[in-house]
Amino acid sequence: MIDGISSVVKNADGAEYFELPAVCDLSSVSKLHAMITEGPVGADFLIDAGAVERCGTAAVQVLVAASEELKQNDCRLVLKSASEQFNNAFEDLGLGRCLSEWE
Repeated sequence: MIDGISSVVKNADGAEYFELPAVCDLSSVSKLHAMITEGPVGADFLIDAGAVERCGTAAVQVLVAASEELKQNDCRLVLKSASEQFNNAFEDLGLGRCLSEWE
């Protein structure tokens, strides 16, 4: 676990999902970045944002950048679930298309 960001096995096939904390703001961006860079190489990056209550612009930027880097490696960011607040953070920034790409 990286201070509020943890990984847990969620499904029967053993796929590992990274759970985002309730507050994804500037104070958690470095932890979020570490989680992404320490994640599996050459594999899709699976996240669960179902518990997110607040998501700031910096966290959105980190996730969008990670998604673009994953694409360059023929991988993708996959969103398992997302709270309304998480979705709204992307929509408010005009980045709702990212969420549809991550489904």
